[in-house]
Amino acid sequence: MAAHAAVADATRKLRRARRRFLEREDAESLHSLRVALRRLRAVLTLFRPILVLPRRLGDRDLRRAGHDLADLRDQDVALEAMAALPALDDEAQHRLHRRTRRREREAHRVAGRLRGSRVRSMLRALRRWDQSPAFSVDEDTPAPVLLPGMRSRVAAIELHPAWCLTLQPDAAGTLHALDTIYDDDTTAELLHELRRRLKQARYQLEVMARVFAGDWSPPLERLRLLQESLGVMQDVRVLGPLAAVPYDRVRVASAAWDDLRGERLGGLRELLDGR
Repeated sequence: MAAHAAVADATRKLRRARRRFLEREDAESLHSLRVALRRLRAVLTLFRPILVLPRRLGDRDLRRAGHDLADLRDQDVALEAMAALPALDDEAQHRLHRRTRRREREAHRVAGRLRGSRVRSMLRALRRWDQSPAFSVDEDTPAPVLLPGMRSRVAAIELHPAWCLTLQPDAAGTLHALDTIYDDDTTAELLHELRRRLKQARYQLEVMARVFAGDWSPPLERLRLLQESLGVMQDVRVLGPLAAVPYDRVRVASAAWDDLRGERLGGLRELLDGR
């Protein structure tokens, strides 16, 4: 019953996070909602080979729902950084006020989309499946069906071009890739794409750790550290025009990335191959 339990748990958390955001529309509830949506998507991707799902639960629908929240989250990150600056002149205060008002308007639009027919249809489909789950194979013996897909996703992550990037912060804390054909914008997009894939892999491995025996702690910790360092780089990208990320934080993150990227996902492929 591992697949049914994992989908049901992720669905409950998504419903709770959606309800909380609709009540508050604040940064904390938005972050929780995005995490819940990503975890549900990761669980469905992991178990998709053995699930018989309604049409409204396709990966495209879940990805579209996540995109609706991404811009609002970037605004929250920027507002938090601007508010934390030690002193704001009149012009900066005015920019902060305008961005706060813009954030409020966007939060109302996002809340409207979350109340809309597309999201409600997706939640109804999840409820129907939970009440009458359907599987293409025996749910209690999923390993031969699930592991090839996970191995394939991990192999694709290890081939991502972002691993080849050596990063160097300049005096202003902006990151540049050394000895590469990519410009700064392309570099930032590659790093962000890799971070998204690492988060999905981490969420899926957390579920697998409850299903399959083995020591999953080292690869999970490695994924967490990679995700953390790449998160700082994403902050640099989002906040660059608004508020500088502390230089020491950027330097530590780029050094951690340089230490970790050589071995990529470490022994994760070997761990999966040994199942």
